[in-house]
Amino acid sequence: MRIIRQIAWAIVLVVALAACGGPIGESIDGAPQIVATTGLIADVAGQIAGDRVAIIALMQPGQDPHTYEPAPADVAKLQLADLVLANGIDYEESLMPVLEELEAGGEVRIVYVSEGVDVLPGAHHHEGDEDEHDHAAGDPHTWMDPNNVLIWVDNIAGALRDIDPQGAEAYQANADAYKAELADLDAFIAGQVDAISEADRKLVTDHDALGYFAHRYGFEAVGAVIPNVTTSAEPSAADLAELVTVMREQNVKAIFVSSTVSDEMSRQVAAEIGHPVQVLQLYYTLGTPGSGADTYLDMMRVNVETIVSGLGTGS
Repeated sequence: MRIIRQIAWAIVLVVALAACGGPIGESIDGAPQIVATTGLIADVAGQIAGDRVAIIALMQPGQDPHTYEPAPADVAKLQLADLVLANGIDYEESLMPVLEELEAGGEVRIVYVSEGVDVLPGAHHHEGDEDEHDHAAGDPHTWMDPNNVLIWVDNIAGALRDIDPQGAEAYQANADAYKAELADLDAFIAGQVDAISEADRKLVTDHDALGYFAHRYGFEAVGAVIPNVTTSAEPSAADLAELVTVMREQNVKAIFVSSTVSDEMSRQVAAEIGHPVQVLQLYYTLGTPGSGADTYLDMMRVNVETIVSGLGTGS
């Protein structure tokens, strides 16, 4: 049975590599078979795994995880894996039934990389908000604070050691090196944020995705076009009217929109404010190759530079 699974996995790997247009990792005979739900998780896991295992990302760059629907081939990849790395906190909304079924069956190990993160509430609240905007599991965008990715690293390294004990030393060394890069990223972001006055550290986004970033770096998340942690929700007319009022009163300078969604609604809101408001693109998941945001570290650097350009002195 194990041999059959390995042959099937080899076929899946070839198809996945062709679809991505490039290698994810080296395929090694007998190596653990690992699927990450997102390219972002695959990137972080790849920094720890090195060349010992192949990691397939289920969702492709530029794909909105909130609206992603798994194809039968995606489900097959999950079924053939020895280890699945997922974000959790209901981020992979449409995949949760599949993941829960696989976990219950016991053949596939599921590791939620955000396990252990101090999860923030799952909705942006204004006074008088009704419960319909709540997201019970919490805010899943944990990686918007690099310090939470330190927890990811520990969870991933532990999972890799469990399924490949012979690689334990290499995994730990890679994890330690990547943690140092995450610490450098945290310091870089803090330094860049210094260019923004405290009065201007007000964030409006297309949906609630910057809660962890705001909490870490001293911003106030004052509103969102879609007042929910998922882009699959819909704002009401009252939501949009309230956001316009808040942005006027607080002199908000920009709306930041995910690279995976249309900015049309955000531009409509910006046009209603009455003072100049930029609509700028951020990456909440990896960008396509060549975007400059195709690794987690690069993605976060691009994001903070965009935020500074939108809110910093002279913007």
